[in-house]
Amino acid sequence: MHEDIEDMMTFFNTPTDYYLFALLHADGELRSNMLGITPAHYHHAPLAEQWYHHVRHLVAFTKRDVRVAALKRLESLYQKMAK
Repeated sequence: MHEDIEDMMTFFNTPTDYYLFALLHADGELRSNMLGITPAHYHHAPLAEQWYHHVRHLVAFTKRDVRVAALKRLESLYQKMAK
């Protein structure tokens, strides 16, 4: 993860909050950087699957009302990788 992105994590109470923000409020390259997505995720299915399960584990059990929207966005990103 890029050093500036790691510094951003200090602004969030939990890693879940960080990932929810990245999924729902960031776009494009910033979102990819925040989520740790690299071109390799689009070429190596096992890497994409590992990333997906890691992020899903962090956001799936949150009690926040944005959980469903975050999981939909996560699924959309993963489907693009899995093609």
